[in-house]
Amino acid sequence: MERFRGFDITKEQIARDKATLAVIDGSNSGVAVLIAKLIDHAGAYIWKMKSPAIAGVEQEFKIMGYSTQTRFEVADLIPGQTYYFCVAGITTTGNTDFCTPAPKMLI
Repeated sequence: MERFRGFDITKEQIARDKATLAVIDGSNSGVAVLIAKLIDHAGAYIWKMKSPAIAGVEQEFKIMGYSTQTRFEVADLIPGQTYYFCVAGITTTGNTDFCTPAPKMLI
């Protein structure tokens, strides 16, 4: 086994992709901050959210807004509930597919 400055060059390196969408707690309770990975050729972004089930009835994804930034803040959410968020890019050739929904339990 050959070593070079602390790295084992005989093992294949695995590239780790950054998640398409990260959701973090905002500065206040009930606030979520969505941070998207840059989508190629996107000039704007569509942000969607799915609320928790109400009385056992599953909710649908709803558009929360549009932005030209890869960061979006959602407020007035209920702490202790799990929400699902996703994002798509708006390009000159149309909209990209929405990413895999990212869950977040709000504090």
